Amino acid sequence: MQIKNYSQTDFSQGLLIEPVFDLEHAKQIRITLPKGAKLNHHKNPKQVSIQVLSGKIKFEAKESMQELKSLDMVLLDAGVMHSLEGLEDSIIGLVIYK
Repeated sequence: MQIKNYSQTDFSQGLLIEPVFDLEHAKQIRITLPKGAKLNHHKNPKQVSIQVLSGKIKFEAKESMQELKSLDMVLLDAGVMHSLEGLEDSIIGLVIYK
């Protein structure tokens, strides 16, 4: 068993993208997204889920903008262009399905 604890996240380092687990069928990534930081439009060749673990973000995909808050989750098909912006200091859980 492995446990990851995000309660002591340091937002002063800016945007951070860190691998958490790399499993046979999925890869878990943590994104530390400070208020005002942006992850500009990009796409992934695989299906992904994006969950706000804490904070609030602006999420854009398919020409639609949503505000996502703690515990909100989005599932995106492969190849969908999207972007994220921190409206508050936020921690994002990203799963890339293999």
